[in-house]
Amino acid sequence: MNNSLCASTEGLTIVDRARKRLGWTKTSTACWWEDAHTSRATLRRFWRGERIQQDAFISICKAVGIIDWQAIAQLPESLNPNVPKLKSPLIDWDEAPDLDHFYGRTQPLNQLEEWITTDNCKLVAIVGMGGIGKTALTVALCDRVQSDFDCLLWRSRLTLNGFAV
Repeated sequence: MNNSLCASTEGLTIVDRARKRLGWTKTSTACWWEDAHTSRATLRRFWRGERIQQDAFISICKAVGIIDWQAIAQLPESLNPNVPKLKSPLIDWDEAPDLDHFYGRTQPLNQLEEWITTDNCKLVAIVGMGGIGKTALTVALCDRVQSDFDCLLWRSRLTLNGFAV
């Protein structure tokens, strides 16, 4: 792809810190891709380390306050041929709701992240009355831990034999 860029590993870390300061999720914060005048799909490709159009790359960086986008970009492979190709994880957010901002709940979010990434829990149930933010908490959690997994699939309902469960 001519005139395209991808972020380096160090660059992704810098952008990750910048978006956390703003309280934005990696891909579910609508104002991020709106401020960058790009799409959610392009933002996802950015996080997977895939090449995207240079204008979109620059806009994504500027939206989180990074002016020196060159420091984020990975050198072209022709200049650095020893860099191995990374396998892109399977990420499918399907119809996950968009979060403009996610504030608070840091203790439950940290606890859930620890259970999943450190303690290797196979199942975590998030239950409670309707309207208390279970879905928002889950979206923020998935966004936070998605880079620790090879696959992330968001499904709003499970269907077995044609019946919603």
